[in-house]
Amino acid sequence: VTEGEISFEKDFSFLDGAEVILTGNNVVTADGIHQQTISTSDDNSGVRDLVIENTSDTVTITSTTRSFHVFDTLTLNSNSAMIVDDSLRIGSMVNVSSSAYLEVDGGNMQGDGNMEVDGEVELKAGNIRVMDSFSLPSGGIININNGSDLFLDRPYSGTFFPLGGTVNLNNGSLQATYDGVLMESGSVLNLHPDGILKTGWSFSAVYAGSTPVLGGLVEMIGSNPAQLNIDVGNSLSNLKINKTTGVSVVLLESLTVDGDITINSGILESNGNEISLSGDWINSVGTSGFDEGTNYVHFTGTGLSTISNDETFYEFIVEKTGNADARVELAPGQTITSTYVTSILDGSVIMNNNSTLDINRLNILSGGGLVCDTIHESYINLTGDWYNYNTGFTDSTGFRYGKSTVTFTGTEKQALTSSSPT
Repeated sequence: VTEGEISFEKDFSFLDGAEVILTGNNVVTADGIHQQTISTSDDNSGVRDLVIENTSDTVTITSTTRSFHVFDTLTLNSNSAMIVDDSLRIGSMVNVSSSAYLEVDGGNMQGDGNMEVDGEVELKAGNIRVMDSFSLPSGGIININNGSDLFLDRPYSGTFFPLGGTVNLNNGSLQATYDGVLMESGSVLNLHPDGILKTGWSFSAVYAGSTPVLGGLVEMIGSNPAQLNIDVGNSLSNLKINKTTGVSVVLLESLTVDGDITINSGILESNGNEISLSGDWINSVGTSGFDEGTNYVHFTGTGLSTISNDETFYEFIVEKTGNADARVELAPGQTITSTYVTSILDGSVIMNNNSTLDINRLNILSGGGLVCDTIHESYINLTGDWYNYNTGFTDSTGFRYGKSTVTFTGTEKQALTSSSPT
């Protein structure tokens, strides 16, 4: 059959050994009013265009370890619903119309062309791979659950995948393998604690409210230099830099992260922008993995933050509020360098066994604390001035000197100003 229209109201089955190849200008339409099934036991069988028009019940694509082929276009018309519970491959275009519903449950779906989601796509326990363009206009919804993955595998073009609708990353990942992700005006990215957004190029979220803090992770991957543009009114829960060695992610705006910043591979360049975080700073690359520029890294929040590796900051600010857990700890044996100013505005900095502060100027405001280990040595080296506005010290405020050594290493006059007798 090379040209025609085939409509079916119940099931359509391709049995093992029966090659049914409806290419040419054929259109196959599922337009029943009860549940329908399309099944195949033959790898070669398929249709050119498949249209889902059943608006009363679901159409399920199933197979016996075989792939069902749509050689050109799959269209879900408004108010229709389709479930993929095995393997489906589409040659050209996938259209999920407004109010239509596509569910991948235990199967894998690959589109070799483009995909547009104006309706709703639910990945319950399966994967979707799109080999060309992907768009999610306003009103479209993507739900990713149970460790499912949405792969956007268009070859690198230096352009964005535009997301204008709602992405609910509940448990699983959305991965733009080579290109970037752009959150458009009115869009929402709900990254829950088990959700991961991976982008092989840049990530942009410049419209307020598009990245609510729910947990989850934004991970910058791949070998292409990238930019990160998170504008005022947005923040990330956690950020990981996982680029090819020596490849940079450059900040275009100030960055706020409510959890951890991890530099696993590649380089994070501040580009003169402020960075604020409430969690841990983990730089497995070493000091070359962070280009500090000429602005501050600001530790905020109410809990514990740990700096796990040697690091260099331009301006190092601690402003933790709450109880004794409101502190920044230097891991044992690590050296933190601050080339401009270190300011402890609130909360405390804890220096553990053989940790070192190599800094220029130090400000410890009233209520802030620099707390040194009382059993093991720690070292503080200053090239500039020392200001301590506390009248004494406790386990979390003032300068608790412990077994520390303070060395003034400047080449010019240095000030030592303290309101504390010790």
